[in-house]
Amino acid sequence: MKKDQLDELLKLDDEGTNKKIKKIIHKKIYSRIIIFTIIITLVIVTIAKGYQYISDYIYYNPFHEENLIVDEQSERFSGKTFKIVLQTWCEIYCPNYGYYPNHDIQSLGLGNYELKVKFHNLFDKLYVDDSYNAIININQSKMSIEDFNGEHYFSRMSYEFLNLSLSENNGYGKDLFKINDKTLNEIEKLPESSLLNVSISFDKPYSLEKTIDFMKRYNQVKFLWMATDLWSQDDPTLARGISLYKLSMYDLTEDAKRKYPHFYIENNNSITPDILQQYYLSNLKMLLDHEKEYNMISKASNSMDYSSLKETYKCAKNGFQVSGLRIIVNKNDLLKMIKKDNIQYIYIDDIKLSELQK
Repeated sequence: MKKDQLDELLKLDDEGTNKKIKKIIHKKIYSRIIIFTIIITLVIVTIAKGYQYISDYIYYNPFHEENLIVDEQSERFSGKTFKIVLQTWCEIYCPNYGYYPNHDIQSLGLGNYELKVKFHNLFDKLYVDDSYNAIININQSKMSIEDFNGEHYFSRMSYEFLNLSLSENNGYGKDLFKINDKTLNEIEKLPESSLLNVSISFDKPYSLEKTIDFMKRYNQVKFLWMATDLWSQDDPTLARGISLYKLSMYDLTEDAKRKYPHFYIENNNSITPDILQQYYLSNLKMLLDHEKEYNMISKASNSMDYSSLKETYKCAKNGFQVSGLRIIVNKNDLLKMIKKDNIQYIYIDDIKLSELQK
C-alpha cells in the first residue's frame, strides 16, 4: 500500500471517530436538556399544586365545611352548607324572591369558585330545570354576583311595611301606601279571579298568636314573608323578617336539627307561637354560625353587617311581634282583610287576572 493511500485511510478513520464523539456529546447534551426540562416541569407542577393546596386553606373553601346535610360526605352533596346559608340569607332579606338550588358549586382553582343560581320571583310559577339567572363568583374569599336579567334580586322596597315607631310615618311614609277610595275602587273593579302579590301592614304590631290566628282565617292565601317589629337599624324604612314559604328543604343531620330546631316549617296550619319564634331564631343562628359566608354575602349585596345581625338575634330571643305579611291573595280575601281586619296600609307589587296566568 502506498503512503498516500494509508494517509487517506487514517484521515477517514479520524473523521469517523470525530463524528462518533460528536454524536455521543450531542446525545448527552440532549438527554441533559430533557432531564432538566422534566425537572423544571415537575417543580412548576409541584409549586402550582402546592399553591392550590395552600389556597384551599388560606381562602374560603365551600368544600371544607361542617356536615349539615345527611350524606354530605358523598361528592354530590359538596358545597351544600354555603347553599343553605345563601338560601337562609335570601329568605330573611328578600320578601319577594327565593333561591332555588339547581346547580353544584364548581371549583375554578386557586381559591376561586362559581355557582350558577336561580332566584325565583315567588309570584311566578317555578320551572324546575337547569336554567339560571345569576352567577355567584367567590374569588379568594370575596364574593360578587353577576345578574343577567337586571331584576335587582337583593334590593328592597322602602316603606313596604308600615313602621309605626318611625316619626316619618306621621307624614310621607304613612301616606305612601295607605289605602284611599281610589285604591279601594281599583281593587273592587278587578275580575273575581284576580290574584295580587301584596304586602299588608297591621294597624298595630300583632303578637305571634294573633298573627297565626289571622293566617288560619285565610286558608286560601299563600303567606310568603313575615315582617317583624325589629326594624333595620341601618334603614328604619326596611322591615326585618323571614320567609314563610320554602322553595326547597334539605335533609339536615340529627346534630343540625338539634342545633337549629324548627329550621324548616312545612305547614302553616301546625305553627304555634313557640315554633314560629324558634323558626326565626334558628334561621338567624344559621347565619350567625357561618360568619365567613355571611360576611361575603352581605358585602356583595350591601346588606346588614354581622354586628347588626347579632343585635337582631339578641332582640328576637327576648320576643318580637309582627308588623305585617307579604301574601299572594285573591281579590275577595284582600277586600275582606281591608274591611274586617282594618288593614289600611298595603303595597301592591303585582297582579294577575287569573291563577292560570304565568
